[in-house]
Amino acid sequence: MRARALNLLVFREGRRRVSGGELKSVLLRSLEQVAAQPGIDDLIEDLLRAGELECAIADAETVPLETYTSLTDRLAELLLCRDLQLGPHLGRLASQWDAQLELRPFYQALEEAPAPHELWISAPEGFAYYALHPLAFAEVVGGIPAPAGCMAVIGIRSIGTTLSAVTAAAARARGLQAGRITVRPAGHHYNRQTEFSLQQLQFVERSRQAGAVFLVVDEGPGLSGSSFLSVAEALQRAGVASDEIFLVCGHEPDIDSFRAEDGPRRARRFRWIPVSPETRRPIEAQVFVGGGQWRQCLFSDRKLWPASWINLERLKYLSAGDGSRRLFKFLGLGDYGKRVLERENTIAAAGFGPAAQSEPYGFASYPWIAGRPMAAADLSHRELKRLADYCAFRCCAFP
Repeated sequence: MRARALNLLVFREGRRRVSGGELKSVLLRSLEQVAAQPGIDDLIEDLLRAGELECAIADAETVPLETYTSLTDRLAELLLCRDLQLGPHLGRLASQWDAQLELRPFYQALEEAPAPHELWISAPEGFAYYALHPLAFAEVVGGIPAPAGCMAVIGIRSIGTTLSAVTAAAARARGLQAGRITVRPAGHHYNRQTEFSLQQLQFVERSRQAGAVFLVVDEGPGLSGSSFLSVAEALQRAGVASDEIFLVCGHEPDIDSFRAEDGPRRARRFRWIPVSPETRRPIEAQVFVGGGQWRQCLFSDRKLWPASWINLERLKYLSAGDGSRRLFKFLGLGDYGKRVLERENTIAAAGFGPAAQSEPYGFASYPWIAGRPMAAADLSHRELKRLADYCAFRCCAFP
């Protein structure tokens, strides 16, 4: 029998400590700017901020959560109303909501809601790095049977907070009853455990009595699958049958590779529903050149390909045609992408790179510059000085 390969990962602390009052103030200012007629990108930015704040408040467990949850839900509903890709059925239902989805009362409630002095937040990786669009989770709801017309949605914090709001909103837009909670699995990365609070158990029992199906939502699964499994198994312990549990995930899971203890067998007891792998992107972004595929466009001989850490590459596309081509790169949704775009254009203004143009869905585009690899003969004093200038500029501009 072939031995399983050693699997070692180093997990860094990805959280940062912030002021709860400042986090709330930033969201209030943003809501005030877009309250009149929010567009898709504005709503996504505010939804991500609201989900981040709700998640941090839920983790802190020091102030009431209801105001923050209600705001995230309302922003998710507004986002569905503005979206044009969810199909005519959902679009028609959402348009009936639109006049009723007033933000002002939620803004006022947020102004008055207490916020902890300190909160811990972490970047939702799917939104910041991997082009996971929250509306992808709205799209799968129509394919999940709900015989009693009721869905109970459970988001896995952190990113599952926002995803649960969108999923529940999509269910309500389809005429279903839908409520949600969020949970924070704890323990070793490969052996997460979930314990419901008394209030969460009451939510599960009410939903079960109503005949609800249960949707567990998150961006994963990761290598172990243990976060999803821990929540599904907590539902089972609370009396929910395994065939009433759907694990709605960010990609097709490789169940046989799960590193959680007895992971593959445990995972097969539940139904996994991956969202569509099709990325929401600008219409001009046609030719996929991510994962190192850009090298095909520049080198006729594969032996000349430079090394590329393709797993950590940003998602990239080229515009079609042979004319003035542009490179499209995913920078991040909402404020995550805005911060990257600011850095890119700071570099361009200093003369060290092409100017980036903001595009929909968290992308930016750049002029496609044809070139060739630098050869040893090209390394004159002038080129070496320019490389040194760039390194010095990076240290000063982005300390």
